[in-house]
Amino acid sequence: MADKFEDLRTYIAIVEAGGVNSAAVKLEIAKSAASRRLSDLEERLGVTLIQRTTRSFELTEAGRTFYNEARRILDDIASVEERLRVGGVGDSGQLVVVADRGLSRLLMPAIAAFRGKHPGTGVCLRSDVAKAGADSLIVTTARLDTMRSGRGIGEFRSVLFASPTYLARSAPLRSPADLAEHDGVLVAAAGSSHWIFGSGTEILPRPAVTVADDEAALAAAIAGLGLARLPEFLAQSAVRARDLVGCLADHHVKTLVSAYKPSRPSGGVDGLLDHLGASLIRS
Repeated sequence: MADKFEDLRTYIAIVEAGGVNSAAVKLEIAKSAASRRLSDLEERLGVTLIQRTTRSFELTEAGRTFYNEARRILDDIASVEERLRVGGVGDSGQLVVVADRGLSRLLMPAIAAFRGKHPGTGVCLRSDVAKAGADSLIVTTARLDTMRSGRGIGEFRSVLFASPTYLARSAPLRSPADLAEHDGVLVAAAGSSHWIFGSGTEILPRPAVTVADDEAALAAAIAGLGLARLPEFLAQSAVRARDLVGCLADHHVKTLVSAYKPSRPSGGVDGLLDHLGASLIRS
C-alpha cells in the first residue's frame, strides 16, 4: 500500500512539474526511480497515463482523470491527518472565530462541546467581521464575496415575538396582514423596515423603535415596545421565563448560517468547522 501512495505522489509531481526530470528533482529521487514508478503505475492500471517522447509530454484522457482523482485522494488524506493531530492528547493553540453577537449565542454550546473534546485548544471569539484576519474562521448569515471557501453549516428560524403585556393591550394578531395595526421593533442592520414572509408578502409595521442589533431588539420586545422578529435560539430563554410569546409561528423565516475558512488556516480549523456543522440545529 505504501508503494501505491508513493506512486500516486510521484505521478502528481510528474504532472505538476511537467516532466520526469523536474519531478525527480522536486522529490529528491533519481530520475530512473521516478520513471520506474510511472511505468509501474501504468502497468498496474493497464492504461497509458502520459504520452511521452524525447520531445513531447502530454496527458491522455485517462491520465487527466487519474490525476484529478489522485490529487483529491492525497488532499483528503492530508486533511484527515491534520484533524487527527488536532484531536490528539497534546493538541494546543488557539482558533479564531468571528461571528456577530447574535450568532455567538448560537455557536457557544457547540464551541463548549468542542472544547470538552479538545481542552488544549482555545477559541477566541470576535464580533467584527470587517476586521477578520487571514487566520479567522468567519461564521455569518451574509454571503461573503471573498477568496475564502464557504459552506453552509446550519440554519435557524426567526419568529415574531412580543411581551404578554404588549399583546394584552393590542389588536388581535391572526395573520401577517394584521401587523399593519401593530408596533414593530425594527433592526437597523436588517436594512429594511419591512418584514418579508415566505409568500413574498411585505408588511410594514408601525415603527415603535429602531435598534442596532437583535440583542437590543430582544430587550425592546421584553420591555413591551412592540413585536420583534427574532431568531428562536435568541428568544428561547425569555419564552421559558414567560417574558415573551411567539406569534404567527407558521409564518417563520429560515436563515442559512455559513462558515468561511481562513485564507491562512491553523491546525484544527477543519475539525472545528466539522464540529459546528454537526452540532448546529437545522430547523
